[in-house]
Amino acid sequence: MESLLDAVGPQNTEQLNCLVSVNSYNGTWTGHGRESHQLYSGKARQKDTKARSKWPSAFWFLMKILGIFHQPSIVRRRKCFQCYIKGIKQESHESVTTEDYTVLSPLSLAYDFDDSQQVFEEASSNSFEDDECELCNISRWDYLGHNIHHISDDTIGASPWNHRGSKYISFVILLILIVCLSQEIYFLWHDTWGKPDKLLHALSYGGYIGCLSVYPVMCICSKLRYCGDLQHMSSLTWAIVLNERFIFRRLQFLVNVGEGIPGKCFLFVCLIWPSLNVCYRGIISHILASYKPKLQDTITIPATELLLVTWGCFTYLLYIMRLSFQHQFEVVVFYVINREGQLDKCRHCISSTTMDFNCFRKFTQFYMAIIISLNVLGATTITSTQYRLTGTCYYEHHFVEQLNLYILIWSTILMFVSLSMIAIGGLDLNSTWRRFKLSIIQASNSANYKFWQTLLKHITRVGDIDSTVSYTVIFSVIGLYTGLRLEENQDLSYYGSNDNCTDWNITTSSFV
Repeated sequence: MESLLDAVGPQNTEQLNCLVSVNSYNGTWTGHGRESHQLYSGKARQKDTKARSKWPSAFWFLMKILGIFHQPSIVRRRKCFQCYIKGIKQESHESVTTEDYTVLSPLSLAYDFDDSQQVFEEASSNSFEDDECELCNISRWDYLGHNIHHISDDTIGASPWNHRGSKYISFVILLILIVCLSQEIYFLWHDTWGKPDKLLHALSYGGYIGCLSVYPVMCICSKLRYCGDLQHMSSLTWAIVLNERFIFRRLQFLVNVGEGIPGKCFLFVCLIWPSLNVCYRGIISHILASYKPKLQDTITIPATELLLVTWGCFTYLLYIMRLSFQHQFEVVVFYVINREGQLDKCRHCISSTTMDFNCFRKFTQFYMAIIISLNVLGATTITSTQYRLTGTCYYEHHFVEQLNLYILIWSTILMFVSLSMIAIGGLDLNSTWRRFKLSIIQASNSANYKFWQTLLKHITRVGDIDSTVSYTVIFSVIGLYTGLRLEENQDLSYYGSNDNCTDWNITTSSFV
């Protein structure tokens, strides 16, 4: 079976290269336009043949510290869904029985089932040669549209990182994160429970803890989906995003997988900014504060450092997944152009890509709705607190502490919001999907009008999904209302009362 680029004749090469230049998402998927202009050139293809077979260890290290590894192997060669159905019918004498319903899920077939599951293996091991079905080869595309053959965990360098004990290491990592979160929750409960005047502080700092807990909770949901035999719960399909095989599929489409990890500057910011905030918090509580630091102030520093660095790595993972989808859409556009008129093949290719993209889009919906709403609550509480404290006796006596505290809180809020939006490419992934549809529209022509219209209707149908903006706006409005409404009769103190200030009893609430 010839690869996608080999099938593109010399007459179409120039046209496709022009399409890459025009419709390469303005270079946003790599941060540079240079790579987009040479993706499908002979130079790039020649460079690919000399690329290292082993992928950068940074990918596997990132997945290791995030506790993602769980399945015994990452690389799985699967048949397409139609070939699987063919195999099921052959094994079941031309009919699909009710016993096969448990595995009739394209997502589960692609990412969940292992060799030990006999029903799947019997169906997928029927006599369908690798090169016999073009649709099967779509799942093995690389970033140039070539089919990846003879690839395994060893050849890509994943074996040293994903071994028999990996799932236990992942369990320990998640357990450590849960312990750190539980510690933060306990300290918050100890300081605010049963104190009505501390409710605003509890909500504000609770929002901060909520941002830190997003990844551990989502990762636990992913593990439960796999271990708890919950693969067919539609409400948990988004959790497959943190499956190592799903991530491997994403890495296939990263252009510089043989040259190093993409977005090094963004990864640097994702690690340094959280670390600087934690160091700044330690300086405020142990050096600049006018009170003697408590034991919990010291214990909290390493715990929040671990949680924030984990969050930074997770944010970078979302970033490279988005880049991967953007580039996969480019490859799909070229496939559709080259297979113009072959409706079934084009629809299957688009459906396969959209199935993964919708999972990722749903995942980011939940993530952004939580992050934006919690940070709106934090911004509201700190703004109202600043407004009330400015010019008061307490503010004058603790000006330096208050100033540094405000800088830290706003830095933390901006960190959560800005890095998340950069990773996702905005509040949601709808812009990525719209650019893909626009590329298909620009590639269409009147000579084959019926084909392109049918294909565009199919793209609209499979790409329909609820917008994340509605969830984000609803939760943000609730957070804004709560922060303003509860500001009355609340103890706003952070550094403790001041004996020289007798005309009021408020101090500051803190998001961090």
